[in-house]
Amino acid sequence: LAAARRAGTVGTGPAVGRGLVALLPLAAGVGQYVFYALATGTVRANGVQAKSHLYDEPAFYLGRFVDRTVANIRGVVDSFGGLNATDFAFPGALLLFLAGLAYLFATRRDHRPLAVALGVGFALVVGSASTLSTALIHELRYFQPFLPVFLLLAACGGYGLTRLAPRPRQRRFAAHALLVVALLFTLVATPTWAERLGRQSATIRDTDVSVAAWIDRNLPRDAIVGVKDVGAIAYHGHRRVVDLVGLATNGLAEPANHGTGSLYEALRALPEDERPTHFAVYEPPPGPSMRPFADAGLFGREPLETFEVRAPAALDGRRIVPFSEVNVHRADWRVAGSGDRAPVEGEVVDHLNTGSLRSEEAHDYEVRMQQPGLQPHTTLRRHGNVLDSGRIVVGGEAFTAEGLTPGQPLRIATRVLAPGSNHEVRVRVDGRDAGVWTLPPGEDRWSTAEFTVPPDLVTSGTARIELEPTRPLLSPYPEYTSFGYWFLQ
Repeated sequence: LAAARRAGTVGTGPAVGRGLVALLPLAAGVGQYVFYALATGTVRANGVQAKSHLYDEPAFYLGRFVDRTVANIRGVVDSFGGLNATDFAFPGALLLFLAGLAYLFATRRDHRPLAVALGVGFALVVGSASTLSTALIHELRYFQPFLPVFLLLAACGGYGLTRLAPRPRQRRFAAHALLVVALLFTLVATPTWAERLGRQSATIRDTDVSVAAWIDRNLPRDAIVGVKDVGAIAYHGHRRVVDLVGLATNGLAEPANHGTGSLYEALRALPEDERPTHFAVYEPPPGPSMRPFADAGLFGREPLETFEVRAPAALDGRRIVPFSEVNVHRADWRVAGSGDRAPVEGEVVDHLNTGSLRSEEAHDYEVRMQQPGLQPHTTLRRHGNVLDSGRIVVGGEAFTAEGLTPGQPLRIATRVLAPGSNHEVRVRVDGRDAGVWTLPPGEDRWSTAEFTVPPDLVTSGTARIELEPTRPLLSPYPEYTSFGYWFLQ
């Protein structure tokens, strides 16, 4: 535009107008993030928070992120190259796509910017979508919108390759040969697509659609249903839903990624009239395990209804859903919050509720896993009438206690389950050694443990507490589930 304006072929006004039009794609992207901020309170979309390799696990490890993302990229390359059973493209389509870009760039000077934009755009799409844990499922659904342009460029690549033949007759023969290969593959793949689509539709009808119809007929109109698969159940059930994966309910994606304990804490933090009155859930991932909810008594004794998957699996033994049944439960919140009470007598000045992301953030809480790659997921347990969330630790923790009185001893009480063979952790207060805390061993039930910090180590109203192995980076590590800390003076 600048060159055209200097040459006098385009005036300043039209040049500015064209420049603004060229920025419309950027405006669309910015507008999307503005919408996310207005609708969810954050520029990160709920789907990204729930499924991205950046956020879908409690602890981020760069090596694991690269490993998972590259694995998805390889799967996408296989699918676009026609090298697996996805039936997404005919064999060699990816090579023809690259040849099409090269052909446009080499032979169409005026199309070079378009070729570069398409090549870079496709690379960014593949890289971005491959950071999602669900990138390869459901027939590569994230990539299907780009399939028409992909096939168009593959056709350009095929045409460009035929131009290498020296004679017109040879060119026509090569073009027809390439077309026959593509048509034959499409002819063979079409029945597979049709059969697969039928099985997938029947599976969804057996599960989500059937569950929704039952909910619509049997649950009260003011029922609130917690679900792990929000689509058809929300659409056909005609009831308010709480998405336990966090796609359709703001603020639940991060707790769900941390595990069952954090999800429980987030749900019980809701106003009572907004908590789920019923649950329609399955057990395996995606989403946190629901078995601890049942074991803890948050569900009724027996499911109100069970929906088994009757549709036959595909030839490879897989279905479009990862579960074999969906259960509808009535919620029971009577024991919710019982774990907040201190397990010892005394005046509590502060409480860290591990598993509650809100409480952990307020106390600058962090888990220091001794083995990279291990995840400090949260869990949920109940003993007697006490229900509490906890975080699984392999190594140690760090947190800040507040509201302290300097110069007074500090009692730290915890509810802990320590099944490992190493039960010793070193305690440091504001970087100074306070001694070794021996946690009580236990396989099935949690125990109460106390540690007293000497008064000379309590020098201000806050104290940074660090629990670490007595032998850092050497196995066996301290392995325990921390259900919270109470600070007493």
